[in-house]
Amino acid sequence: MRMLRGSSLSGYAGMKEVSNYKGITILRPMLEFTKEEIYDYAFKNKLIYFEDSSNKECTYTRNKLRHNVVNPLMKINPDSHKKFLEFSTQVQKACDFINHARDEFILNDVVRIDDGFEVEISKLNNLHSFLRQEVLFELLKKYSLSKSQIEEIEKIISSDKANIVSIIKNTFSVIKEYDKLIVLDYKFENIDVEVSINSVGTYMINDILKINVTKNNSNSITNINDLCYNNYIYLNGDCFPLKLRSRSDGDKIYLNGGYKKVKDVLINKKIGITKRREALILEDSHNEILWITGVQKSAKLKNKESCEIKITLEGNNNNA
Repeated sequence: MRMLRGSSLSGYAGMKEVSNYKGITILRPMLEFTKEEIYDYAFKNKLIYFEDSSNKECTYTRNKLRHNVVNPLMKINPDSHKKFLEFSTQVQKACDFINHARDEFILNDVVRIDDGFEVEISKLNNLHSFLRQEVLFELLKKYSLSKSQIEEIEKIISSDKANIVSIIKNTFSVIKEYDKLIVLDYKFENIDVEVSINSVGTYMINDILKINVTKNNSNSITNINDLCYNNYIYLNGDCFPLKLRSRSDGDKIYLNGGYKKVKDVLINKKIGITKRREALILEDSHNEILWITGVQKSAKLKNKESCEIKITLEGNNNNA
């Protein structure tokens, strides 16, 4: 039945004498005996037994195989069942060997993160294709994925695109981020933000990110030599009102040499897709972009003097 339907290597090995299911140990001590041996034992020992009448019908696949496949095989070779047991044992040994290699890879090369895991794509690609699939099946077994769904994930891994987000079974996210595969236990969506900043204070963006706006104790500090530190910026005291918002198509920021698309800045800095949604836009009342939070400041900030306000991004993975 497993061969006809398709299965994993462990599935092709068939039932085990001892197995575990949801914390319950299942014993099947009679797997090695044929139906005829069981009938004979019951007859000789005068045991009363009950048999489901549906066993004689060919409505179900298992019965079709019993009557139309197994019985003819037993006529060809009365020890056919023993050969199938030998086949099962050999397949199970191969499965145990592969499972050990699979578990070693997961232990040593897969990094567990909040709500998921990540692994370097180069390490996955170094695996034999069969072992790579077994690793993916094991890591994602709680989602009961089919072989075709695992193959779709492999296509994401091998894609030439640097950044890909795919929602699987409308439940979890598979993300390719340059040389990293990230799986999150939720649907990855962009953050939709628009916050007005009119004074000193703390502005919550979501459960993780927040912006702190504080008075700067030293008016002599400017942004002239500070463009490489991207978790905070200094502004003049008359900077309000400001707006913190999500990125939009066509956004441009002024850098040395002129304006550049925000998208190109993120690509050039190889900011992965999971971090891009944390890269928000801070703009002034004239819609001039002053800061791609956590990533890049506008070159126009070099000319700011007497900086009385410090604005800090907190909660992102880049935060110092």
